[in-house]
Amino acid sequence: MSRSVPSSTRGLLSSLTFPVAGLIVGLLILLGCLIFSVSFGAADIPLHQILTAFIQFDGSREHLIIQTVRLPRSLLAILVGAAMSTAGGASQFGKKTKKRKNNSRGIIANYGGTIRILSIAEKIVAVKKYG
Repeated sequence: MSRSVPSSTRGLLSSLTFPVAGLIVGLLILLGCLIFSVSFGAADIPLHQILTAFIQFDGSREHLIIQTVRLPRSLLAILVGAAMSTAGGASQFGKKTKKRKNNSRGIIANYGGTIRILSIAEKIVAVKKYG
């Protein structure tokens, strides 16, 4: 016995499938780039050492490099990218308003927000690094 899905629900499911799949693929690519960023540098660190740096931290040189330098740098890069894309999207939205007023104040506020987010992230990293 098969149950049929109403056409209105079928349209909703098909319209949500593509964005959700794109989000999942994008997050997987971001995770791969994060692992790549943490593993490669002046001292090449294998993948298993990256995993053991979080599961069984032993204080070795590689584990210290991962947790104090590379991971905060990579997470800050992700945060900066997210902040800049948000500011870019907001400025694009400001340009598409129906009233064609001088909208430079909103654009400046968006970029100011990006700078504020970056300064907060810098303070978080400094507090974590220097106590």
